[in-house]
Amino acid sequence: MAYAVALTLLIPCRILAQMEPHVLQEGDSRDVERWFDLHRSYVDRAREGHVRLLFIGDSLTYGWRVDGLEPWERTFAPLGAEDFGIGGDRTIDVLWRVEHGELDGIAPRAVVLSIGTNDLGSRLGVDATVKGITACVHAIRNKLPKTTIVVLGILPRGDGGPASPMRRDVASVNARLAPLADAPATRYLDLGSAFTRDGNVRRELFHADLLHLSTEGYRVWAATLRPEVSALVSSSS
Repeated sequence: MAYAVALTLLIPCRILAQMEPHVLQEGDSRDVERWFDLHRSYVDRAREGHVRLLFIGDSLTYGWRVDGLEPWERTFAPLGAEDFGIGGDRTIDVLWRVEHGELDGIAPRAVVLSIGTNDLGSRLGVDATVKGITACVHAIRNKLPKTTIVVLGILPRGDGGPASPMRRDVASVNARLAPLADAPATRYLDLGSAFTRDGNVRRELFHADLLHLSTEGYRVWAATLRPEVSALVSSSS
């Protein structure tokens, strides 16, 4: 029943997937060039095949290549993981990337989807963010019908504690994503509690913007996420 409710959010998927990446509307020429260079590199990597575990998302996902490199190399690289993150991405961007080749040629055992914080940061609202994330799940499922999709809840961000507008929006989105776990071969994980203490974000896990993670933040993320994805990768036939 809960998953049936989530399915109602899939109505606009085809419309969303046809929209252009937001960088074409809001970015300068350097932003556009960098975005498409990364996208093309991911398409090329997918064509090579042999990806057991895929991470796809925004700057938090891309950050595994930077601040998160050490925990990535120690935790996920041995599992055959690849990172398809692009900074600034919203759900509409991941949808476009999925529909334009980034999943073609691969059949990973699991895909970790981390997206949505930039939708909220751009004031697109809770409803639009939930619809966008759900549409991404639907698009990934269409491309990879046998892959387990691990949907990550949006991590807590910003000052002000759980009563702040952003933290309330994050909590609302995450609560509405939870029914996705009722779908076949789909998991939902809200790991936000590892990033807060006494209701506030743990500053040592973030950069000064209280959005992007520090190296210690990636270590915590890796430690909380690894048991789930490791079990999926190792138990799949």
